[in-house]
Amino acid sequence: MNLTIDIGNTRTKLCVFDHGKCLLATDEGTSLEHTVTDICRTYPIEACAVACVGQEPEHLDAMLREHIPFVMRIDGNTPGPLQNAYCGKSTLGADRWAAAVAAATLKPRTDLLVIDAGTCITYDLVSSDGIFLGGNISPGITMRFRALNEQTAHLPQLDTDGEIPSWGTDTASAIRTGVVRGVQHEMEGFINEFIDIYPQLLIFLTGGSPFRFPERLKNRIFAQPNLVSLGLDVLLRHHREE
Repeated sequence: MNLTIDIGNTRTKLCVFDHGKCLLATDEGTSLEHTVTDICRTYPIEACAVACVGQEPEHLDAMLREHIPFVMRIDGNTPGPLQNAYCGKSTLGADRWAAAVAAATLKPRTDLLVIDAGTCITYDLVSSDGIFLGGNISPGITMRFRALNEQTAHLPQLDTDGEIPSWGTDTASAIRTGVVRGVQHEMEGFINEFIDIYPQLLIFLTGGSPFRFPERLKNRIFAQPNLVSLGLDVLLRHHREE
């Protein structure tokens, strides 16, 4: 069995896989070390794939190797079943690369757009001939709310809880609508732009933020909360089977 650890900017996610099937998906809990220890007591973990785009815990590799025989770091240079056409592979986030690999594994020989709505929102393209083409990065919802508060003198710190009308009738609803519907329109804009280029495009949505899309797009969109973790497992198995 394999363990994947996805260390992001706001959360750390751990998944256990057995021959590509996810048996457990959990957050780190009180501490990463305690969670890893508990997992390894429950499951016979043979290998671990780690992706880190956030703040890395001290002595992470040493801690993991106390419990797991094989530990592999995943980054934008890690070989996988896709051809990587990204010019700056050393700066490519492991989460973006893993999500693209996972999407192509689930829907091979298909033009794909992978949207990961986390701390940042990433839009990544995979062509039907198995090439990761790159994509775009924009601020996530929480970052946009925080920026409006921190970069102005009087706007309050808000979140998505509350009314989100078509247009705001007070400052709070104006901010919520501007942020949430702004992100939705951004996503639809990128999707429509890429569909013009790739008419058969399918879209994977991950990252946990719920969005409503027009009916005409719904049959193209697949929600997959564990997409990055699945990609880490695919990359780990690809390496070990080479």
